[in-house]
Amino acid sequence: MLSMTPSPRSALFASLALIALAGCAGSAPVVETPREEPRREAIDDPSRIGYQSDVGGLPEEAMQRAFASLGKEVEGCVMEGSSHLEALGGRVTISLRIDTEGKPSSVFVSESGLGDRATEKCIVEAAKARSWPHAVGGVGIASTSFDTTPAKDRAAWDAKKVMPAIAQVRAQSAKCRRGSPGDFVVTAYVRPDGRVQTAGLSMSTAEAEDAADCIVEAVLKVKFGNPGKASKLSFAL
Repeated sequence: MLSMTPSPRSALFASLALIALAGCAGSAPVVETPREEPRREAIDDPSRIGYQSDVGGLPEEAMQRAFASLGKEVEGCVMEGSSHLEALGGRVTISLRIDTEGKPSSVFVSESGLGDRATEKCIVEAAKARSWPHAVGGVGIASTSFDTTPAKDRAAWDAKKVMPAIAQVRAQSAKCRRGSPGDFVVTAYVRPDGRVQTAGLSMSTAEAEDAADCIVEAVLKVKFGNPGKASKLSFAL
């Protein structure tokens, strides 16, 4: 059975963190402001009200509602993936940059334990297709996490036991990563014979998105020993 774990700070499935300076995040929803006293923008539409900042402000309550609504589409993506893989589950975090017109200039998976690239892309495309609250004063940066419980658990496999296979992935994916900044973390579901059933990954920057599909293809070609039972594996590239 599929379920989404709600955060105590948000409706439905979203755990919200609004970020106004790169690299900064909090456990509770916040909108960062400059050190000087913030001023309100004179905007007729209440959903556009936010604080002026160097990067751009995002209205907290409107973002909470938007992320809660996105949770319904995320659940749909995960349910579709679960129809092919009962063990599909884990936390996925998406990060967005939203402009002053409410359009997402970038969306990427910044954390993921799902292990299925198709499901991760479904979530990203759902976020890209939506209109978001308008950022004020520049591009706003936001992220949110969704937790999913798999219908069937799969044992975690220690990456240290398959370092030669991981080295193969790194070698085969090197061409994929040329010109792509940032780091990647791969999560894969491995069959009892060591073959990869499906894989996904998270990345540290939106610019790395172009390399993601190529890296997953490289993972699928590698045999990860013989676990003897269906397993789930995560490792950094």
